Amino acid sequence: MKTQPRVIKMAGACALLMGACAGFVSFDAQAGFWAHFTSGGGPVRQVFCDMPQINGDFRVQESRYVSRGTCVELEGKTPISENEVKRSEFDDYSRGKDIFRAEWTAEGGYNPVTKEAWEKIMFPAPTVAQPAPAGRPYGRFESKMICATDPWIEFGSPKCTAINSTATGNLGDMEKMLRQIAKPFTSNMKMPEMQALYDANQRSLKTRAALAPKTATQAKEARGSVTLPEIIEPRAGITYPPETPLKIRVLAPRNLKVQSYMLQFESKQSNGSWQAVTNVPVTAAEVEGALGYKGWGWHKPGTSPAMSASLGTYRLRARATTPAAGEAGQWREFTIAGQPGLGPDVLHPRSPGSAGGASPRLAPRATP
Repeated sequence: MKTQPRVIKMAGACALLMGACAGFVSFDAQAGFWAHFTSGGGPVRQVFCDMPQINGDFRVQESRYVSRGTCVELEGKTPISENEVKRSEFDDYSRGKDIFRAEWTAEGGYNPVTKEAWEKIMFPAPTVAQPAPAGRPYGRFESKMICATDPWIEFGSPKCTAINSTATGNLGDMEKMLRQIAKPFTSNMKMPEMQALYDANQRSLKTRAALAPKTATQAKEARGSVTLPEIIEPRAGITYPPETPLKIRVLAPRNLKVQSYMLQFESKQSNGSWQAVTNVPVTAAEVEGALGYKGWGWHKPGTSPAMSASLGTYRLRARATTPAAGEAGQWREFTIAGQPGLGPDVLHPRSPGSAGGASPRLAPRATP
């Protein structure tokens, strides 16, 4: 009896594959699949991959990553309606025909000095005593790329530029999929997993910096010469409207020329804890300028829902990413409340003398 494909728990659908699915049938990946169509028309073959485990090692200058997972290729009918992709379930994942299902392991690394990323993915060959379908992949896929930032710890990082790639064995449809991805295969993951790797990297950087030998004079000069990025706007004590572009400005670190930042957003939960919302890469020229960055707060076509400001309490901080990665600055907490504004930066200041927990006084909406 054919077993039903297990639910894959790591994120990354076609959207995370940065265009790898262009030209194929739409697919609803709410379940959290990595999905890639390998054929058009009907029947359709589609590869699903999961990555239940990834570990990072940041004790040396080049970050190293080790992971494992499973890839499954199914064959089934095309979705019923492209206009209702949320109902398309690829034959409910249970009536699809299994073409192959293969385990894999991977190693990867990133050098922040040379900007080079590398990855090796191994699909073991079936043994003599292990029957396997003809389409099951086996062999090794190796690739090298140039990436502006570490794609394993930078959510929303730009596409990488391929240097070269080689395949050995018989990888079949897996090789087609791997050659179309514009980043390392194992860098496609959900934000909590990527945030955990980023936090581990930051702890390692702090530890190495603390262990590095410094004279008393050098230590004093280091503390006084460079500061951390500071959020100028949004301002403290101000409530901002939902679904409206939010003006974000950053004060650059002293004595450090920054080219780009990563803006980190978190939202406050009902139990008082903070949950990551999104990380947004921005240029220093834009976010340090008088007009600021206004790409977050409203649903710009082509962006994810995480870029929209809904009602609640948020906090924001910035950290330099290029030409050298730096430490994040202090959090700036702000509130989203009231009615959507008619334009960017529609501010709703609190009533004079009101307590911190009081309801904000909403500014009147303009009449068209």
